[in-house]
Amino acid sequence: QPVRGGGSLINDAFVAKITDAVAPPEADLAVSLVDAPDPVTAGQNLTYTLTVTNNGPANATGVTVTDALPVGVSFVSVSAGCSGSGTVTCNVGNLASGASLTITLVVQPTAAGGISNFVSVSGSETDSNTANNTAMAVTTINTPPPPPPLRPDLTGSWSMLKQTCTGTGVKKKCTLKGTFEARNLG
Repeated sequence: QPVRGGGSLINDAFVAKITDAVAPPEADLAVSLVDAPDPVTAGQNLTYTLTVTNNGPANATGVTVTDALPVGVSFVSVSAGCSGSGTVTCNVGNLASGASLTITLVVQPTAAGGISNFVSVSGSETDSNTANNTAMAVTTINTPPPPPPLRPDLTGSWSMLKQTCTGTGVKKKCTLKGTFEARNLG
């Protein structure tokens, strides 16, 4: 629009809104799984040691560890803060950058062969390396040795013994008669 007095109004205003993009926090969670003993005998305890680590850079929140137990094991026990007997879930909660937490899980294999156990970890933050969010342990299960053979444990006692002798000298012959009661304590 013309301005009075013969000039013109020029508006070179430029408006820009600059925002800093804030990247969401990242926490690289990792889990490892160790089995012991390996091999183990069916019917004996097998201990899994799960170690959860936050490699950072941010603190991790909502950290959860899940272990769907393999077929062929019976649940025995797990560390505090965990629950379940077929699928074990551990609600770790918060894990600071650089911190680790160890979980102990005990099972009993029920039959000979091999089993594979898988464990996973997740959290609320973006994970920059999901390749280390799962771990696996393969365990050899041996057949238990056969029970020792039953062995008799015999004992006994004589009662109502009667001795009868005939002859004399070197020709003397004696006979014992009575009752022997035998017992097997085995």
